[in-house]
Order: sequence, then C-alpha cells, then structure tokens
Amino acid sequence: VDKNGYIKITDFGISRAGSEDTMTQTRSIIGSIHYLSPEQIKGEMATARSDIYSLGIILYEILTGKVPFNGDTAVSIAIKHSQTPMPSVR
Repeated sequence: VDKNGYIKITDFGISRAGSEDTMTQTRSIIGSIHYLSPEQIKGEMATARSDIYSLGIILYEILTGKVPFNGDTAVSIAIKHSQTPMPSVR
C-alpha cells in the first residue's frame, strides 16, 4: 500500500528460483505457470483480462488451498489452462 492508499501487487514468483514445473520461459514470457492466462501461454499479448484471470487463480487458491490446474510438467499445466474449464471452488 503506497502513501495514497493504493495497493500494488507484484509477481513474487519470478523473483525466486523455480523448477521446470513452477516456472516457464518462452521467448519474452516468464512467470509462474500456475498463474499465467491462456493468452499468455499462447504467446499473445497480456491485457487487463490476463490480470483478472491471474487474480481469479489467486482467489481460487485462497478459497480452496490449491491451484485449479496442476500437473507433472509446465506443459501439462499450460494445456489445462487453455483447454479445461475452471473447476468449481465447491
């Protein structure tokens, strides 16, 4: 929170070392695979919708204690983000 009361969120996932299943780097894309939006996974430009998607993943994790899509490799997780409907929090 800054002096004007604005909240700033950063991606702490890229500031620490990660393994292949938690981090991905493709051309200029880098970030935690669990939180990347489908368009980012496809190599498209990130937009405000991408941020909303990633925030939704964070909220899902807060409510359930787990990320909605998991897998053995970054590729398997990316495919789930792109092709699998979001599971219910129930």
